[in-house]
Amino acid sequence: MDGLSRLNVTCQVSNAALETPYEVHGILCNVEKGSTPVLTVPEFLDGENSTAICEVRDAIPAPLIEIRLGNQLLSDAQQTDSFNGSSNTFTSTANVTKINKNWNGQKMCCDRKSKDDFGLKDDSVCKNISIKYPPSHVSMTVNKIHKYSNNVSVCFLNISCETNESNPPCLIEWSSDIDNLRYVDKNDWTNGENVAELCT
Repeated sequence: MDGLSRLNVTCQVSNAALETPYEVHGILCNVEKGSTPVLTVPEFLDGENSTAICEVRDAIPAPLIEIRLGNQLLSDAQQTDSFNGSSNTFTSTANVTKINKNWNGQKMCCDRKSKDDFGLKDDSVCKNISIKYPPSHVSMTVNKIHKYSNNVSVCFLNISCETNESNPPCLIEWSSDIDNLRYVDKNDWTNGENVAELCT
């Protein structure tokens, strides 16, 4: 029976009182539970790794795969079933491509369910999500402040550079082609914003 996914079976009953034997036909199925679900959670908001993937191999019949975020079922998960003719089993994959950065820190789960009543138990695997994504924007502002000391005019330039909505926080570095520009203050990682100031 190894390697057979479906087999036609005939039962024939003969009796001296019967002109023709009785026949009953049936289909014998070979059921394989398959592998434990393998879940790949998104790592980056942009790029190939931003897709959530759950895969079950070597199963027959093809299982039903569901992807959840906490207790919420993600209805946009797309499942594909690929049949392997040599092993007579399916590889089933479910993908979620609409990734949300607000999923950070939440738990994603993949549930493998049997489509038919073969006595197969459901199987689940869960992972925590940690998505990396760049800042939504980078801005720089310059504010000139004139001060007088001993009848000498001095110009202070308050230059601020800011980013927000990034994970992890950005590192801000300064450079200038003005030799007498002196770095005097810095404020990093405040409410998701990075600000630095320079004066001359």
